[in-house]
Amino acid sequence: MKKIKRINQKEVNDELSRIITIVNNGVKEKKMILVKDLPTNTKTGDWYTGGNAGHLILVRKEKKYKSNVWGTFLQWKEEGKIVSKGEHGYKIMRPVTKKTGDFDDNGNEEIVNVRKFYKVFNEEQTTPERELEKLQKVGK
Repeated sequence: MKKIKRINQKEVNDELSRIITIVNNGVKEKKMILVKDLPTNTKTGDWYTGGNAGHLILVRKEKKYKSNVWGTFLQWKEEGKIVSKGEHGYKIMRPVTKKTGDFDDNGNEEIVNVRKFYKVFNEEQTTPERELEKLQKVGK
């Protein structure tokens, strides 16, 4: 059975504090830190925030990934990359609103907040499709 490593909250807090300190020190450093240290989504270019950012920062550090670009299986596929066989994604959460189908006394449809979970993969866990095709041709 695979042993699950527990996330050390102190490490997450220390890393986020370090990033916040650098960001607060000035514009030049801010640009550098945003590009270099904050996890970024491959499709949208947006930075992951909150607990998702902390989690992906720790994963990147633990796995020694050089890239800080992350995406879902389908996002990588749209980019022309395939998640390498045997790679495992990392779970992140996104809050979304959902209509319940029920109506309040004023006739407005009720909306609830729910969490939607995704698995994301680091860019280094992918292979460009054209490279994969070349490797398959060589193997034949």
